[in-house]
Amino acid sequence: MYKNIIYVLLLISFTYLIACDANNTYQTPNEESIEMTDQNESLPKNSTVILAVGEWEPYISEKLPGYGFTAEIVKESFLNVGISVEYEFYPWSRSYSLCKEGKVLGTFPWEDSEERENDFFLTDHFWSNEEQFIYLESNASIPDNYNSVEDIEHLRIAGVRFYTYLNQFEEMGLEVDIRDDEVDCINSVITGRNDTCPVNQLAAIEIIKRQFSRSN
Repeated sequence: MYKNIIYVLLLISFTYLIACDANNTYQTPNEESIEMTDQNESLPKNSTVILAVGEWEPYISEKLPGYGFTAEIVKESFLNVGISVEYEFYPWSRSYSLCKEGKVLGTFPWEDSEERENDFFLTDHFWSNEEQFIYLESNASIPDNYNSVEDIEHLRIAGVRFYTYLNQFEEMGLEVDIRDDEVDCINSVITGRNDTCPVNQLAAIEIIKRQFSRSN
């Protein structure tokens, strides 16, 4: 595994399950139609709902027992009120679109944003997420210390489409190379196309171990 990758804490955020908005009707797998409105946010007991998710080890993955601990938390929360959950795995952007279109009840884990508050119902947060900058130790472009935007505005930064930190970077005036997923972001750093990208450290470790180990 690469030993010269450095992580620097960027931000701590909270993650939520987001559900289709009040303008949509959601149809359960057993063909029950549910109007999603502010006055009627509850689901009938003994119903089954579909949640669209994606790959993000070690938090959620089709390859993990129970699909990972975040999937277990959400599943148990629904079971506590008599509702069963089925998970369908897609690319994250597709999961987001399916939920916005009302074709699935919800998707997770996503961070809060003004746009999502307008487009979806958000649950209480159920897990905190730490994003960190990742970069190669050998990269001379990385400053020893940085306390302002000016210290990092020269860096080539990669970011994942739909991730909420993109809004923060835009407000800071930072240009970002938009990528489809974290694997692509990390690969762009390792190969030198970008200097850094924000990642969850545990997810990055899993990606590097699986995709970029020197034994591969």
